[in-house]
Amino acid sequence: MLTTDSHAPKDSPYIKADLSNEDGIAKAFQMQNSLKYTCFLSPWMRIPPDPMDNIYNSLAAFTIPKSYLDRNTTIYLVVKDETKPTVHAMPSIYVGFTDVLDDSLKSILFSPGNQRQYFEVGYNKTSSADISKTRTFLELA
Repeated sequence: MLTTDSHAPKDSPYIKADLSNEDGIAKAFQMQNSLKYTCFLSPWMRIPPDPMDNIYNSLAAFTIPKSYLDRNTTIYLVVKDETKPTVHAMPSIYVGFTDVLDDSLKSILFSPGNQRQYFEVGYNKTSSADISKTRTFLELA
């Protein structure tokens, strides 16, 4: 998940809309539009991703406007908590994060060719012991 304006998510990024209420969807949009930050969720990709669905050869892909490159952009690693039953298969807990990436994203955008940069992912203290023993790098291009 990619966020702007130094937003550090505390809970699930999914909007819950009351579909039984006539204006439930309108209220959900109104609430989303009132936020001071933006969240981008990458399309879910199976591991390994299907080649047909994976034109960038990646596990996640974000398309963001150039105007967002000055908005304290951070990427969070979100995974599904298999210990809790949910009504969907989407990721539900935040386990890792990067530093603010604005300067790096500008550098990649204005570099000649396909410059790649790598960033270490830090883990939340509440992450499981197994995942916090791993070392994860984020590759941006």
